Amino acid sequence: MKPIKEKLFVFDCEWVPLEKGFKDLEINFPSLAEVFIHQVEKWNLQRKSDGKEELNNEEWWDEKAHFYPEFCKIICVSYGYLNKGNPVIQSIWGEDEEKILKKTSEILDKVNQAGYILSGAGILRFDMPWLSKRMMINGIAPPKNINVFGKKPWEIDVYDIQQVWGQGVYQESFTPLEIISVSLGIPSSKSDLSGSKVKDAYWNGEIIRIKEYCELDVKSSMECAFKLIDLS
Repeated sequence: MKPIKEKLFVFDCEWVPLEKGFKDLEINFPSLAEVFIHQVEKWNLQRKSDGKEELNNEEWWDEKAHFYPEFCKIICVSYGYLNKGNPVIQSIWGEDEEKILKKTSEILDKVNQAGYILSGAGILRFDMPWLSKRMMINGIAPPKNINVFGKKPWEIDVYDIQQVWGQGVYQESFTPLEIISVSLGIPSSKSDLSGSKVKDAYWNGEIIRIKEYCELDVKSSMECAFKLIDLS
């Protein structure tokens, strides 16, 4: 079903590893550090079978931590919607993850009750499960509109830009937002920062820069979603 632009709630999240280095993880999250070491053993076995040198815990932390919600924290949630035809973009951000998640949960509950459809780039694969997991880790029940466990694909009312762009072809649903937006004649949101550089920016104390980048992603996602709706 073709969504209504005025009923789209577009969002994007940014996260970083819980600690800058593995030694800090051992001090502040010893149980997680132990679990991470178990993963390192598996990764190093694979490297050995590939004829490569093993990496130490610090190297693996830098290489892998940001791919696992269990080892990361949400630092920013930006969202956008139309208000009387005008785009509104706002953010919840900071150092207190629990506070960010509680506020995000409240907002998602409200937009769900108001009949809004969630939208964004890759949110079904990343943002929604990451938010759900981080909420559960922090003792917060995920809102119904991001908790899709047990639902059939046609029961999930989400306008995921990457899936729309993929046109039903699985491998095409991984196209980065930057490529989609530029292909549609929409400016890229990656001019100042990109996802791979977020953790370095965070440890350099540039969280406001990250918030601005996240908001640009939402802006680009909104413009892509609206154009795709017009073309559908």
